Amino acid sequence: MRWKSAVGVAVMLGCASPALAQESAGQSLDEIAPQIDALFARYQADQHIPGLVYGIVQDGKLVYLKGRGVQDVTTGTPVDGDTLFRIASMTKAFTALAVLNLRDRGKLRLDDLAEDYVPEMKRWTYPTADSPRIRVRDLLHHVAGFVTDDPWGDRQQTLSQDDFTKMLAAGVPFTQAPQSRFEYSNFGYALLGRIVANASGMPYADYVRITILRPLGMEASGYDVTRAPRAHYAFLLSAWPPRNEADAGPIRRATVREIAQGLNFVSLATRAGASGETACKQAAAYGMGWRVAQDCDLGLTLSHGGGYPGYGSHVMLMPDFGAGVFALSNRTYAGPSAPAWDTAVAMERAGLLKGRSVPVTPDMVAMIAVARAVYDAGDLAPMQDRLAMNFLMDRSAALWAKDLAALKAQLGACPTAEPPVARGALGAVFRLNCERGKLDGQILLAPTHPLTVQALRLRPARD
Repeated sequence: MRWKSAVGVAVMLGCASPALAQESAGQSLDEIAPQIDALFARYQADQHIPGLVYGIVQDGKLVYLKGRGVQDVTTGTPVDGDTLFRIASMTKAFTALAVLNLRDRGKLRLDDLAEDYVPEMKRWTYPTADSPRIRVRDLLHHVAGFVTDDPWGDRQQTLSQDDFTKMLAAGVPFTQAPQSRFEYSNFGYALLGRIVANASGMPYADYVRITILRPLGMEASGYDVTRAPRAHYAFLLSAWPPRNEADAGPIRRATVREIAQGLNFVSLATRAGASGETACKQAAAYGMGWRVAQDCDLGLTLSHGGGYPGYGSHVMLMPDFGAGVFALSNRTYAGPSAPAWDTAVAMERAGLLKGRSVPVTPDMVAMIAVARAVYDAGDLAPMQDRLAMNFLMDRSAALWAKDLAALKAQLGACPTAEPPVARGALGAVFRLNCERGKLDGQILLAPTHPLTVQALRLRPARD
């Protein structure tokens, strides 16, 4: 795939969206900038990279951008924010979005057989008699049974569409039965490109340009290295969190959020970078065009590298915080994943990652007020008409009165409260400020109309 990207082509970036107001950061980005620059300078020297560019996006803005080294060792032209780089496998994110967009338009279904759109596949010989036939979804998640093919796949850039069709007609060997386990396959995403073309009725590159790049103003990005002007725009992170405002992008926010959905082939992974050895392990899977991992410090993360002769790239997104880090280099397979993740960790430690809130609904505010009344009264009477059918089965009214009396003896009255934090529309945690400490509460509503309380937990705060 001949893709060149200006540094600012931050598909990983996001437009402005609601954010949770938090306490001020311990350090500013300007204060930790020397630390970030040192991370990339060290990586550049260790990997003998002629030039690289890296940046940080947050809340829909490119908040940091830095180029180092040269574009060409012969001319010595310096790298800057308009330098073009091949991003290689990072284009899988665009392929996945194109497929999902076609699904939204009713042109295909993810559970359709891939051979419905690539008829040459109908004559393939599968590895076992009980092998399932490949679905579109299997290709998205790299579970189609193909062998890992980075060395071979990187040299197929000049393969014509006619020769690709001949390859498909001849069939390919499998390394395992489809849907058995994850194995990264560039060939599988090439098949998705053919599916996009056949389902849309236009060449793959044209479909991506018309439906994704052009609406976003991403004229600096394309698949033809001779026609790549310079620009930079933002898109993906704007899909988080879910909210009521109208969709403004070419792909629905709900569709974009699907890229974080992996199949049930989860593995333990070590975070990239210097902190990886001491950080807790990640639970990682391949979503749709992205490696998806839950990180103890960084929350939900989406990441992908790109490797191609002469280039290496990496991007990592943190949707929970509306932030991302990207880095592009001009040395073969020198994807700067380590300094990118180390930069994210540095931002977290500096207090620069701001979590996004789920609003506390009026119904939940009212229920928390009733919970406070229960504590003040010392019994369940204020909540009697709002209890779900399970509530008194789990603990009797007499036991509740006994426990409430013990809490009040320990903490006294609790006249004020801190702002509650929502755990979805039907759950929340809250804290009361008491005469002799603090009381932590958790309330969970039942899925009933009218709303009722299925669980209430109260305990002295531990901090």
